[in-house]
Amino acid sequence: MGSRPKASGAARFVFLSRITRKKNLLVAIELLRSVEGLVELEIYGPVIDAAYWRECLALVGKMPPNVIVMYRGPIAHDRVPAALGANHFFLLPTASENFGHAIVEALLAGCPLVTSDQTPWLGLSQRGVGWDLPLHDAKAWRDALQTCVDMDAASYQQTSLRASALGAQIAATDTAAEHRDLFRSIFERGISSEPARESGSPNAVGVGS
Repeated sequence: MGSRPKASGAARFVFLSRITRKKNLLVAIELLRSVEGLVELEIYGPVIDAAYWRECLALVGKMPPNVIVMYRGPIAHDRVPAALGANHFFLLPTASENFGHAIVEALLAGCPLVTSDQTPWLGLSQRGVGWDLPLHDAKAWRDALQTCVDMDAASYQQTSLRASALGAQIAATDTAAEHRDLFRSIFERGISSEPARESGSPNAVGVGS
């Protein structure tokens, strides 16, 4: 579950992946430029393509004052859940993903998804756990991101709960193929992912570990 409180008008996004052109970090940064409200983006992952990273940094330097971008560097696997849980939404406009382990990790952390339709994880909005969007539809991306920022605490809590419950279902299987099959069956058969109810500053790129 995400550990940060969520207020309407503000949101923390996290990008956790290798920094290459295929993962479309530059697209993510560009999309956030037009979002209204207080926005933070934390970036985790090794720089694989140095020239592409320079393009990203150049765009970060042009961000409006309401959007803060921080680069945290590579991250050890045992620190991933805490990093994801400290943010509200997982942002990954990837051009292609065969599986996407970080996507499953984000769900487990209760971090709803804003990702492309080029992954196996589709039908996210129908399940109330995020969005899977076509890369050519910039308006759909901006609308989804603005919805994230505008979401109030109660709505976010329910979305986060659904995400973590779905992540737990996926993680309970043993192989990537089984993960994909389970995810598809959840959508095709309408298996509920609802958890059981219990009773009773200026723009900056901060380099860190």
